[in-house]
Amino acid sequence: MQRLPFTDEQNMFRESAREFFKREIGPHREHWREAGIVDREAFLKAGEAGLLCMWVPEEYGGLGLGKRAMCIVTEELSRAWIAAGSLGTRSEIAGDLIASGGTPEQK
Repeated sequence: MQRLPFTDEQNMFRESAREFFKREIGPHREHWREAGIVDREAFLKAGEAGLLCMWVPEEYGGLGLGKRAMCIVTEELSRAWIAAGSLGTRSEIAGDLIASGGTPEQK
């Protein structure tokens, strides 16, 4: 399978996500791992920075950047700490299920 190249916008998005997660997740991951937690504030900051559910269509409050953007961010979140990446992926999957089959109120 041939891999499509990233656009300049996607590359900038990747670098931004990488730096954000390196700064907000990286320094804390060992403490969180030992404590068995993932800090909620880190995910709230990521959401405020537009790094969560960015694929959600604009009509539902998202950025409408598509699934490739979601994959880019998930990869960078996982690079910072795999446990956080796993949690981020779960919310993305749930959001996708709601977007594709949820009621108007759920969307």
